[in-house]
Amino acid sequence: MSGPETADSKGVTFEGEFTPEERALLSKQFGRCRFQLIRRSQRDPACAVISWTASAGVTHGRERWGSAVPAAAIYVISGDQLVRTRTREEVERAFGEPLGDVPLPGLVEPNPVWEGAKQALRGLIPWR
Repeated sequence: MSGPETADSKGVTFEGEFTPEERALLSKQFGRCRFQLIRRSQRDPACAVISWTASAGVTHGRERWGSAVPAAAIYVISGDQLVRTRTREEVERAFGEPLGDVPLPGLVEPNPVWEGAKQALRGLIPWR
């Protein structure tokens, strides 16, 4: 989904048809980043999948902090609720609709070794 790109005074750039309420909520919580509207719900126009990308200055901390500072993420916004998602399943569950093969940059790919280790240790160590 493409559309006009605009920026606010905090360096938050928006690409797509964001509502004024969505812009206000996102600008209040974020600075120096870019949001792109990926898909708006057919059933509930107040619900949308969006991508967040950090500005270049924000990602410089990655060398120091490692993956604690992500370069991109996917969120589902619905009214005044903002949900960070890490997998395609989480996105579709929060969004309430299947997304098919829509590209979602910023999702965490499951690590098969780590997932296997968690399964083997389940019950011994409480995972969240």
